[in-house]
Amino acid sequence: MNKILKLLIGLASVSAVSAVALVEPVQISGPGGSLANQVVSVEPNPLLVSCPGPFVEIGGESGTELGLVERIQEASVATAQSEWRPETPLISSFLSISAEGAEQSTALLSASQSQYVDRRRGRGIAATFCEQPSTSGWFISGQSSVGAETVLIMHNPNLVDTQVSIRYHLPGGVSERRYALAAGEEQYFSLATEAGLEPTYAIEYQSLGAPIAVAIQHRFSRGLTPLGADLSMSSAEPKTDQWITPVQIFGEGYEPAKLRVYAPGEKAEVIVTAFSEFDPELYRLVVPAAGFSEIALDLPNGLYALKLESDQPILAGVLNPALEPLDYAWVYPTSSFSELTLAIPQYRTEFVLTNPNAVAMSANLTIHRGERRSVQSVQLDPLSSQAIEVSGDSVSIVAASQFFAALQIADPLGYAVINPSENRNLGSEMEILVR
Repeated sequence: MNKILKLLIGLASVSAVSAVALVEPVQISGPGGSLANQVVSVEPNPLLVSCPGPFVEIGGESGTELGLVERIQEASVATAQSEWRPETPLISSFLSISAEGAEQSTALLSASQSQYVDRRRGRGIAATFCEQPSTSGWFISGQSSVGAETVLIMHNPNLVDTQVSIRYHLPGGVSERRYALAAGEEQYFSLATEAGLEPTYAIEYQSLGAPIAVAIQHRFSRGLTPLGADLSMSSAEPKTDQWITPVQIFGEGYEPAKLRVYAPGEKAEVIVTAFSEFDPELYRLVVPAAGFSEIALDLPNGLYALKLESDQPILAGVLNPALEPLDYAWVYPTSSFSELTLAIPQYRTEFVLTNPNAVAMSANLTIHRGERRSVQSVQLDPLSSQAIEVSGDSVSIVAASQFFAALQIADPLGYAVINPSENRNLGSEMEILVR
C-alpha cells in the first residue's frame, strides 16, 4: 500500500489532480511476482488561466533609453462567466483567474485580454486568449530586425520557484539561456540580446519545475511610422498535420501574408492548401533540416483556412497585415473543438468558424449579453469558413462534429486574432498496477 500511495502522490503532482479516492486492491499473480490492481478516482484541481498583462516597451517611447523596460498603460480582460469577472477589467501586470468544477472546459472558465497600443514605435491592438500555464512550448514568430521587436513575457503563478530554459533556434544554430523565476515573479525582456538583428527565428521554452505562463509580444514600425502591435500565448508543439485559421486577406496588392515554417529535426516536405470561397490554392515547400522556409501568400481578398501536411513535425505561423488601419497579427495553428465558449473583447469582433470536415456541418451559436441570450443556427459547407460579427459578454458554440474557431478583431483601431485552446485539468478514473 505504501508503494501505491507514493505513486499516487507522484501522479497527482504531475497531473494536476486532487481528491484521490482508493478502493481495496486485488492481488494478481504473474510470472514476475504478484500485482496489486488499484482503481483510483480523482477530481481535477481548480482550473487556472493566466493573462499576460499590458504591452511591454523596451528603451522608452523613443527606444534610446538603455535599460528601461516597462509596462505601458493597462490591458482589458474579458471573461465569459460573470462569477469570475474581476472587479475591475483593467490589469497592469499578469493576472491569474481560477474556478472550481468537476466538468472542466472553456464553459467553466474562459478569458481573453486586449489593449490598444498607441506609441511612436508601435500602434495597433494586441490581444490574446488567456491560457493555462504549461511546462513547455514553442513560438515560431521571433523577429528582431530593424523595425521589428520581439519580447518574451514569463510569469510563475506557483508558490515555488522554478528555472526556465529558453532555446533560441536561429538559422545558424541553437543557443540556450536559463532564467530563475521566483514564486509569483514575472519577467519580460527583448529577445534581441540573443538573436541580434535576426529577422527569422523560433523560441522554445521549458520550465524545469512547475508550469508557467508565457506570452510573446511583437512591435512593428517603419522609420517614424508605427505599423502594428501583436501579443499571443498560443505556444505550440511541432506537428505533421495542422490548420491555421483565420487568415483574412485585407489588402490584396499591398503586402501579402507571409507563411513561416520551421523544421526542428529532419528536412520536411510540406503541402499547404488554402481553402476559401474560391478554388483551393496549393503551395509546396521543402524546409531544410533545422531550418526555415518562408513564402508569400499572394491571395485575393477574402477569408482563408490553411491546412498544412508534412512528412516531418514542423512549426508554422502566418504574419498577416491589415491595411486600414495598418496593423499586423501573427496567426498560429489552432485546436479543434466540438463545443467552445469565448469572452468577447470590447472592440469590433468577428467569431470565425471553420469546418475542416469533408461533409457539411451545423452548429448552434449562443451570444450572451448580461441575462439575455440570442441563439442562431449556423450551416457550413465542407472545408469552408464563416465570419459572424458578435458583441456582448460571451459567445458559445456546440456542434456535432469537430470545428476550428477564433475571434478576429477588425476594428478601426487595429487588427488581432484570438486563437483559443481547451481549458482542462486531468480528472478521471485510473487503474494502477504495482509489481
